[in-house]
Amino acid sequence: MTVHGDAPGRFEDIVADRLVHAYGLSVAAVARIPFGAETDNFTARLSDGGGVFVKVYRTGQDLERQSVRVESARFARAQGVPTPAVVPDRAGQALSREREPVLSVWEFVAATPSTRPWTLRVAENLGLTLGRLHRAFAHHPAAPRLVPVRPLWWDRDIRSALDVADALLRRIGEPRTQADAARRDQVATRRADFEAHAPGLTAGLPRVVVQPVHYDFTRPNLLVHPDDTIAAVIDLHDRIAPPAWELGRVAFDPLTVATTDDWPTTALTLIAAYRSENPDLPTEQITACARMALLQAMQSFYGVREHYERPDPVHQADLDGYWHRRWQMTRRLLAALTDIEDALKASTR
Repeated sequence: MTVHGDAPGRFEDIVADRLVHAYGLSVAAVARIPFGAETDNFTARLSDGGGVFVKVYRTGQDLERQSVRVESARFARAQGVPTPAVVPDRAGQALSREREPVLSVWEFVAATPSTRPWTLRVAENLGLTLGRLHRAFAHHPAAPRLVPVRPLWWDRDIRSALDVADALLRRIGEPRTQADAARRDQVATRRADFEAHAPGLTAGLPRVVVQPVHYDFTRPNLLVHPDDTIAAVIDLHDRIAPPAWELGRVAFDPLTVATTDDWPTTALTLIAAYRSENPDLPTEQITACARMALLQAMQSFYGVREHYERPDPVHQADLDGYWHRRWQMTRRLLAALTDIEDALKASTR
């Protein structure tokens, strides 16, 4: 049963019925959330005033892999990482499969992703949270069943990224608007930066250490309370990848780097908090985390590529903004990389 193609309203009723019969919940209302790359997501308001979050799995999905993700969230929560609690069905199953649609039900967390640059307090709390997650996941019980990420930024032929840029420049063609001209200049600049600097950046990498990680520990999956504490980490993708890359990716958050002047201090604060919680990650990996994040970001044309190849009628404005901020981030981090790495070396001595 495919969910995302169903008529509005119809599937809300189906989800409500499954919550009543499979979970024994008294449901007052179900509402669809217009986000979700791999699942269709809903919130359910319960008659007692509480609520739950519902993930509905689409037809043809690998349910074994989804089951491992649920196990990972439970494991992380048991180790002190603030992941939402899983609500089992009446049979005690985390994935309710008695009939379609297959779904999982989670504690509802009354918080949202931050829309502001990281503050020092948020950065410290994010570093502690990610450090705790990586320290726990180094001993992940389901590690043999996780999917390794195929090599990308650390040993990929730079020609493939240049080819993507060239194809995108051809697609944009002669700019019709000032916005098109600006995006074309940004793509051309990104291409030139990558061609000039990728060989040296790659040559400066240590041997890359990999382990189970969240794999998308980024702003949309980090729910933050108004007091800058971390309410929840959601949507664990649990893949085998470099923990230092994931650290650099959140420390050098595009919105923070692109829009603030004290972003180096914010990043170093996050990394220091991470190290206090996960001192086992080798120091050369910590030192290289900015370089890893930069290399990966410079190969990505996410946002601008969607604009010209497969525009999203609902979210394209957000994607355009993300591309612009990430473009600014790569330029600023590239210019400051030597100073950042010197500071990281000094802090890890």
